[in-house]
Amino acid sequence: AKVDCTEHASVCQAAGVRGYPTLKLFQAGQPTPFKGARTLESFTEFVKENAPDAIEGGDAAAAADDAEEVVAEDAAPAAAAAGEVAVLGDSNFDATIKEGRWLIKFYAPWCGHCKRMAGTWDEFATQVKDSPLNVAKVDCTEHASVCQAAGVRGYPTLKLFQAGQPTPFKGARTLESFTEFVKENAPDAIEGGDAAAAADDAEEVVAEDAAPAAAAAGEVAVLGDSNFDATIKEGRWLIKFYAPW
Repeated sequence: AKVDCTEHASVCQAAGVRGYPTLKLFQAGQPTPFKGARTLESFTEFVKENAPDAIEGGDAAAAADDAEEVVAEDAAPAAAAAGEVAVLGDSNFDATIKEGRWLIKFYAPWCGHCKRMAGTWDEFATQVKDSPLNVAKVDCTEHASVCQAAGVRGYPTLKLFQAGQPTPFKGARTLESFTEFVKENAPDAIEGGDAAAAADDAEEVVAEDAAPAAAAAGEVAVLGDSNFDATIKEGRWLIKFYAPW
């Protein structure tokens, strides 16, 4: 089987993936990492050694590890200066939203609506730089687990977090609507307060959340967020965790 880590980052993170490609053999949910040359012979010998009854032969020595890995980037995004949009992700999201007020944009770089509101979002961060409100963004193509946990189903999705508790934004994607939304839901975080939020005229791009199709015999199964855990609980699965690039 295979898992595209750019689409299913939470799966790869939970599996301890730190470079691409990473190969692991799962037996009843328990992983054994592959170390060896990326050849048919090495794959066969690895399975024979670690799951001898799953393939013909068995107990052969695995090939020496000559695989050079591309180190996966896992650094914490930098904190933003006053008036700038903070960049949040897997490494700092939960810790950050526990305190203060955060108006956060969950987006995908390819999304047309996201591109059109990017300038407005930056301008809003500048406008509220002297207030207790923080403005941030999360790239859901890079931090899928964060967006999944936040209940993101379309792009852009905007939510106001206060002490970790979210309030979804519904309104036009304008400076005026953002301001009124914060005034209504966190009146002490911005000048004014208790104004009605703008009507919801935002058109969302629906996020894809369907289970990958099961593979026919002799084909590579495609696993992801929706079926990985359930699948590896039974049988033996040699899985490639990769990135298309």
